[in-house]
This record gives sequence, structure tokens and C-alpha cells, in this order.
Amino acid sequence: MYRWKDEDRDFATAWFDAWEDYVDSLEAMARKRALNPGNTMLLRLLAAYRPAMFGDGKPRETRPSPEETREQIRERVTREMQREQTEVEVRAEAGDLLARIQLADADLNGLGPGTRAVKR
Repeated sequence: MYRWKDEDRDFATAWFDAWEDYVDSLEAMARKRALNPGNTMLLRLLAAYRPAMFGDGKPRETRPSPEETREQIRERVTREMQREQTEVEVRAEAGDLLARIQLADADLNGLGPGTRAVKR
């Protein structure tokens, strides 16, 4: 599916729309549960998916532009994956155990340093 997302603009747009619907439902659920203090996971999901409102403000996913070519989409996704990989490496070097596990998992799955893409 990730390959289709990278190579098919229509599929990527549908993926983004479905993702937005999912995050909208998370946000609605968070509003309903706002008074319950045990919603840490929900808040973490919202921080990850809606960083401008609930997290660090860094954009994550962007809607594919109708003008983007497959190569441009691939380059954009590659840049984003490299940025995320660098962030994980920095966190791992700072002692973040979860980041170390993510790096080890990538190595075990044959993705190696600097990649997190689905093998083709």
C-alpha cells in the first residue's frame, strides 16, 4: 500500500483524505473525553497527527498536489523519511530508549540506517 501511495497520486489523495477523517474522529473523541484524565494515548495520537494544535507544530503529512509527478512525490516522501530518521537518531544518541528500539527494529527488518521505506 505504501508503494501505491508513493506512486499513484489518486491513491495518495484518497489515503490523505482517509487519514484526515481518522484524525478528525480522534479529535472528536478527545473533545468528548476531555474531562477524563486517563486519555494519555489519545492525546499522544493527536499530538502526532495534529501537531499544530496538539503537539510540536511540525507538519507531518501533506496532501499530494495535483501537479506533483510521481518522482516529486517520491522525492518529498524520501526527504520526510530522512528527516524522521535523523530525528530518531538524535533522540537515540540522547538516550531515548524508544528511539533506540526503532533503530534496532529497522536494522532487524533489513531497512538499515537512513531508510524506513517498505522494501520493493
